[in-house]
Amino acid sequence: NKLLVNQVIWSKRLDAIFQEQYDSNPQFSWQYVGFTTGATRQYPGSHLVKDSNRKIDLYDCRRRLWYNQAINSPKDVVILMDMSGSMTGAHFKISKLIVQSLLDTLQQDDFFNVLYFNQATGFLIDCLNDTLAQATSYNKNQFKQAVTRLQSPKSVANFPTALKKAFRLINKVSTHRATSSSSCNKVIMLISDGIDFDEHTHEILDDENAEKEVVIFSYIVGQSTDEGRAEMKDIACQSGGEHYDFPTVGNVLDGVLKYQKRLSQPLGQSLDDHVIFTPLYLDGSGLGMMTTISTAVFSNKNGSDTRELIGVAGMDIVVSLLQQQYPVQKMGVFGHAFAINNNGLFLMHPKFKDQSGYLPDPATVYLDEVEFTTNPSKGIELKRAMINNETGCMSAEADWLFPKHSSQRVVRLNNTYCYRPMEKTPFFAGVSMPQQNAIQMVADKTKAHLFRRSGINALHSDDPNVIIEVAEWSFCDIRTEGEKKQPASIKYYPTAEDLYQYLKNNDEDLDEKCDEEMLLTLLLSASVVANFTRDHWSVEELTHNNITDAYIITSSGFTYILSTDVNNTKRLDRDIFEEIRFTHPASFYQKEFHNQLTFSVDIKSGKPQNLHDKEVFNDEEIGNIAIGKSVYTGDENTMLGVVGMSVRVDFMNRIMHEAAQNITDSDCSKNSSQKCYLIDENGYIVATNRPVNRVGYFLGWYEGQLIEDMEKREILEVREYNDTQAECPQQSDTSSSSPANILKTFYYTVFQLVYNVLAHTLAITWWMLTSLLTVSMNAIGVSAASRNVSCTKTIEIYLLKNRSIDTEGAFNCSSNCSQKYIIQSIPDTNLAQVIINNNCRGADECPLFSKNNEPKRTRDLTVCEQPLRYRRALSVCYKLTGEDKRACFDVNENKESNIIIYLIVFISICFAIIIAISFNMYFRKYFHGRCM
Repeated sequence: NKLLVNQVIWSKRLDAIFQEQYDSNPQFSWQYVGFTTGATRQYPGSHLVKDSNRKIDLYDCRRRLWYNQAINSPKDVVILMDMSGSMTGAHFKISKLIVQSLLDTLQQDDFFNVLYFNQATGFLIDCLNDTLAQATSYNKNQFKQAVTRLQSPKSVANFPTALKKAFRLINKVSTHRATSSSSCNKVIMLISDGIDFDEHTHEILDDENAEKEVVIFSYIVGQSTDEGRAEMKDIACQSGGEHYDFPTVGNVLDGVLKYQKRLSQPLGQSLDDHVIFTPLYLDGSGLGMMTTISTAVFSNKNGSDTRELIGVAGMDIVVSLLQQQYPVQKMGVFGHAFAINNNGLFLMHPKFKDQSGYLPDPATVYLDEVEFTTNPSKGIELKRAMINNETGCMSAEADWLFPKHSSQRVVRLNNTYCYRPMEKTPFFAGVSMPQQNAIQMVADKTKAHLFRRSGINALHSDDPNVIIEVAEWSFCDIRTEGEKKQPASIKYYPTAEDLYQYLKNNDEDLDEKCDEEMLLTLLLSASVVANFTRDHWSVEELTHNNITDAYIITSSGFTYILSTDVNNTKRLDRDIFEEIRFTHPASFYQKEFHNQLTFSVDIKSGKPQNLHDKEVFNDEEIGNIAIGKSVYTGDENTMLGVVGMSVRVDFMNRIMHEAAQNITDSDCSKNSSQKCYLIDENGYIVATNRPVNRVGYFLGWYEGQLIEDMEKREILEVREYNDTQAECPQQSDTSSSSPANILKTFYYTVFQLVYNVLAHTLAITWWMLTSLLTVSMNAIGVSAASRNVSCTKTIEIYLLKNRSIDTEGAFNCSSNCSQKYIIQSIPDTNLAQVIINNNCRGADECPLFSKNNEPKRTRDLTVCEQPLRYRRALSVCYKLTGEDKRACFDVNENKESNIIIYLIVFISICFAIIIAISFNMYFRKYFHGRCM
């Protein structure tokens, strides 16, 4: 391809420009130009991450989101698929592949539907018979699956009826609101193996498209008559579209992209500087989730009025860079920033999970799917206000699930949401500030001399039992020049030691490298903590009291840990607002809980091992239990931090045993017939006299009848939340019944000689064949590899409804026996003690019944069941119509090159067959002679 080679050569001059821009601002992580030939020049260079399921790299810039959106305005698309009797065999396979490939070119701001026709015209998905679907990943996948289920073609094609229905549909939805239409381009894509001339067809075109508002692109599959092909071309050209030939599946991969170049021409003629921002998507180079700023590049050859598309220039913005821009330390625990686009989909949110795998489309996660307002109408009101370009604030009660990686606990917050549009972008920014974070404590600059030096010294310790750390916040920018040139996705935050080394010899005022307010507040808290721990904490005292470590985490970002084990390398999460030993106590922010001790256990997920086996007691160590208490200012309005300690599980078990004896006169020793548990507010086991490996699991795994009875008596409540970002395993049959896999005969050994001789020829032949056929197999076939797929799961979180519980109950084990239990809250903690009298024996013994709280997959909604999401059409539209006159040509693959490939393949196969026959005759003669 001479054009491709020329583009690669002349674009070398862009490297200097890329380098200059990168040196001036390294936050521009990737810069690139993608060309109409599929070539891409990228800076800085890197190896593309290949999909492990594919043997070859199929990256094509023309299929990427940033390329497609830059050259096209949004569009309404109706695909018409010929299902008449002549479309059988290869024609049918090619047409299905064309439909699926066209769907892949559509973006979030596009709307579409697929109709098939023979004598009658039908909708691919019946319930969508008078509307268009938004081109989200989910909707497109539903349509692609429906294409694979189409039955064999039959009957004759009625083109006038099909075209009339397509015109009526696309013109009808364009008058509707933004939930059904892009409010911009109108496109019909006609796929057939040819059309016979029919005056009625042309009457339909004249009547339904008199204003040439709808552009038609025609796709002819297989080998067609000249008359049928000419008619298809005429229909497309009259409307301002183009015609394409697809004689084989090998033409589909590139061919389906060509219509985009035609749709880009109104943008080229406008001479506007049209810059677009893509929705969130996964970068193909391994940098994670990002948005791209891109713009189409045109040339006017020989000074003509027609501007031809050259390609698209783009620059990436890594989402993590956006997240670094808001002052997380000022927003406090559970406070956060977020951004959505005109479709209500996220650009940024702390609950947005990084997608895994190489995604052709952006993930579709909506605002109301992670902001769980207790009144759903409040969430809708917030989204509408943002999408409507408003600036303002509103209050709403909302549930926040934590920790981020597992969402197994919940806190109910009174949030203030503030929002505004992001100028010259399709995005809208918002912040959520919980009421309890409204007042922040900051250091008094006029008294900095009293704590500055001691605070700096507190950032360093030579004691091997002490661990000191600071939060991942931008206290000071003390990066080296080399570190400043790292990609934007690699964010550097100074450690406590980094700050100490930078500040220890600096007795003057802070320079411009540091945030004075944030740093002074850190140094103040460090000074206070250092003085306190020096006077009150010691390793000897911790050891004497069976404490493994003690810690203080301040809201200003300072962490101090004193451990009894010098080999303890376990540190707290530097993101303190995701550290469970900070967030769990902080979730009890109401004043009545300010004196509470919060017990936190490492939660275990999944089914416990040996669940149904006989209980075996052992001394297995299951880690530590964290006990934390929030510290507030004198007026109890502002949280200063958390002070806590960690104890061994066996120590907690001893406490439980002693408490049971003193409070209920119960026996909670290991050998007791009574089953004893300490559970937290969510039902997780903190201590037990049963096998120690139960600690951390949900109580329902072992005591399902008890959990059900507690629900009936409203001791427990269950809150349910939908996780639309879940992953579910997709199983497939990897077994094979092929004789090639199960038979090894004498002939296999004999023909090793033949294989060796033919190896080179067959390798070339196979490469050529797969070059033509792999696209079809990938698109229509099913991968044999097991992999995770996107799905929705229901998260169930159990909560003790009353923090002051003292009750007895019973549940039936059999018709003759019921098992009694006692539940009592432990004062000033988040714990409750559960004691079960195991009095049902023999035939009346309670069967093991598990009631777990694992996330459960829900049924996927069909396209028809998907709610209509409020959105706003993009304000800029470059519309192509039939009035945009230009010469109409066939836009086809190079037929000569196809013929050459077929000829090479044919000759290679013939050569292989001749050699195989020759060897076969030789061996038959050889064995015949030996037998004689």
